Amino acid sequence: MDYRAWKAIIKGWNYPVITAENGTTTPKPEAEWTTAEDTEATGNSKALNAIFNGV
Repeated sequence: MDYRAWKAIIKGWNYPVITAENGTTTPKPEAEWTTAEDTEATGNSKALNAIFNGV
């Protein structure tokens, strides 16, 4: 497990969203994720994989 996965466990992960002018939020399409958002999602996936395969 790398530091990104551990960070996802400690910090938690929320799906990236887009907030409209009226305050509503919608999930951000993966094609529009920033590098940081993509890195965090990868860490979350690795953490979930370690948890589910370790049980």
